[in-house]
Amino acid sequence: MTLNSSSSWSTFLKSLDGGVVYMDNLAVEYFHWSGHVKEILMRGNVRAIKDLDMNSIDPQANKAIFCICETLTGTNMDKVRQIVESHNFNRILVYCSVPEYLYNESGEDEGIFAFLAEELERRMGKPMAMAEIIFLPMFHTYIFSDFFITPTFSTFFPLLPTDAKRLNEFYNSQGDKRNIQSLSDITLTLLPPPLQERIKVFAALLDGMFDEMSIAEDCYCVGATSRFVATELANLQSQRSKKKIAKQKASIILVDRTLDVATSVNHTCETLGNKIFGLLPTLPGHHSDVAVEMSCLCAHDSFNAVPGCLAHVDSPIGKTLLQSFLTKRSKESIMEVSRALVSAISDERLPLEISPKAGQITSEKLLNLVKLFKDNSVAYSKYADLLQYAIAVTNATSIEKNKSWEKLLGIEKMLALRLSDTSDRSEAMSILKDLVELNVKKLKRGISVEDILLLILFSCSLVGEEFCLKYSELESLVFKVAFADENPHESIQLFGEDVSIESFKSYMKTFHNNVLGLSEARSQLRQFRDLLKVGGQQNLNYQSINKQILNAIFDPKKVELIDVENKSSGLRDFIKSGFSLFMNVSKPRPNDHPLLFLFVIGGITCDELKSLNELVTSQYPNIKVIIGSTRLLKPDDICIQILKEDNLFI
Repeated sequence: MTLNSSSSWSTFLKSLDGGVVYMDNLAVEYFHWSGHVKEILMRGNVRAIKDLDMNSIDPQANKAIFCICETLTGTNMDKVRQIVESHNFNRILVYCSVPEYLYNESGEDEGIFAFLAEELERRMGKPMAMAEIIFLPMFHTYIFSDFFITPTFSTFFPLLPTDAKRLNEFYNSQGDKRNIQSLSDITLTLLPPPLQERIKVFAALLDGMFDEMSIAEDCYCVGATSRFVATELANLQSQRSKKKIAKQKASIILVDRTLDVATSVNHTCETLGNKIFGLLPTLPGHHSDVAVEMSCLCAHDSFNAVPGCLAHVDSPIGKTLLQSFLTKRSKESIMEVSRALVSAISDERLPLEISPKAGQITSEKLLNLVKLFKDNSVAYSKYADLLQYAIAVTNATSIEKNKSWEKLLGIEKMLALRLSDTSDRSEAMSILKDLVELNVKKLKRGISVEDILLLILFSCSLVGEEFCLKYSELESLVFKVAFADENPHESIQLFGEDVSIESFKSYMKTFHNNVLGLSEARSQLRQFRDLLKVGGQQNLNYQSINKQILNAIFDPKKVELIDVENKSSGLRDFIKSGFSLFMNVSKPRPNDHPLLFLFVIGGITCDELKSLNELVTSQYPNIKVIIGSTRLLKPDDICIQILKEDNLFI
């Protein structure tokens, strides 16, 4: 059962009748982006939708539906048991997004769903009690036709080269004298069990997505974590012999975000989406959406309004504007928002004096248009989606919020130019230090600790192995900004509210170690090793790794794809490669099929999405390219993943 067909969705909705619906955080984010939450809420037969973490008692409820996106052997199942024991249910449905066969290492179905269902029936303690566990792949959702995200894997982030050393130390501490030197020495079975599980579930759900589309996929990868996924995916699809029954063939190339962090932490603003996602706060409990402050439409200024968001893919205007935010230039998107507002104002006959002209639209003028809907509940309800997008634009384009963004973009451009103009890129940290100190002198508290960390990540990713960062340099540069201020806690909010100097130093040591790992991320590559080319004469030549990969794939000269691993080589490909020793037989390429999926593990930014979309539509119009990623990124997200998250021992 999937939720991507009308009949399946209708069946799922019907199963909710008369019940209390509990969702874990991942399921909430999936339904939020899939556009299904509104339909669930509008059903009169659903008693309530509750967070799985909040075991509030409903004494009248006799039916419960649980939507869980993690394995049923973890803490989430314990929460289900607690809820069941504290209620008087006689009917339970558990929708789980982990396939049943993955609970057994051999891949065989041992009936664990039936076993757990029987356990829940015993806990209900009624002779006629019924429990059922159903596989439901809550996995991907399309933002528009050529782009999808996987909300339930928002925190899935690639490993760094330094994780190989950590894994080796772990095995050695257990008495296992392995000698793991690099990520290339690691196979899936050597990873910690929770990470193995995550990769297997991800591959299984990706495989299910292709099954649903009746696609037989050839799997390619660039990067260590992508290699784990592609290998697992290739094994799954070969086991099921999809090539015999699939209606079409496609290629999927998986790429590690860590191979190019510079693209995701820079402060370019080609799209409106990059500014909105970068400057507005993250929607609480989510990873890919933002919180839109709606108080400007409240009747009383003191009223604490529920925040708006951008996940309105079920709304025609919402889908149109979000696609515009992600793929068009900022000015074009602002004009689209303005036209939609003026049209809505005209339809509702609201008092509009003069509509703003193209090229003269400012955030203040947009806000004035929005305020015409204030105190008009009928018009507000009708155009709620449009108003949330419009207010997001006004908040993100205000002059005050753009100051720091533009300043950091200026530093990044200057840094990249100076690095592209020098043969000694080991001086990156020295150049960065000079630029930061110059800005700190010009503007009091003109740069934050988080800004410095982002600039270090930007420099490190651009330069790669040549990047040199001593811990003493990092400590000196960061502490100068963080603790020279009258109120240092404002500068280090990224680390939490109550951060001591000792814990701050601990964070810095972790960050330093991970930065060194990041600098080695492309060390195994030969074709896509450089992001920054030496140009001279102020000619900056910087190209993201994903752009380089697509250009190499579609190169008419059919250059050899040295860094792109093919993991789908079956017997036929093996025979072909054997014959290629004696005959002119070409190796498989990702563009052998008319459909190509490019999936970035670790997230993608709006500007990067626009760049890739423009590249494909302008230069390779005969090939259908669908881009996917685990999440939509803002610069802060990468900083948190590198600084605070453990992506190995999850």
